[in-house]
Amino acid sequence: MIPGNSVLFENEGVRGVIVVCINPDLNQYMAYDACCPYEKDYSGAVLVKAVKNLTSPPGTIYSSDFFGVCNKCGSEFNLMVNGQPHKGPATHYLQSYSLSTGFETIMVTN
Repeated sequence: MIPGNSVLFENEGVRGVIVVCINPDLNQYMAYDACCPYEKDYSGAVLVKAVKNLTSPPGTIYSSDFFGVCNKCGSEFNLMVNGQPHKGPATHYLQSYSLSTGFETIMVTN
């Protein structure tokens, strides 16, 4: 993966799981739940903008954007900085998951 690129797995976690490449040379990746922390009823999903002209498998979105945006409240989160809220009403970071890497694999757990 290229630094800043991410993959949203829509059918995992509460509202999806976003895996972000921070620095592949140092094996640095982050994983977040896509559930917006501002929406108390878990109804908001943080979405990433799909890469144009790139077909993703069903339930998966490939992105090259550094930010995710809640589809309900419009809060924007910086995926490269620990899921930090960047704009909007949200004040809490995205929930992060534990992540381990191996030879050509990334395992996300909570």
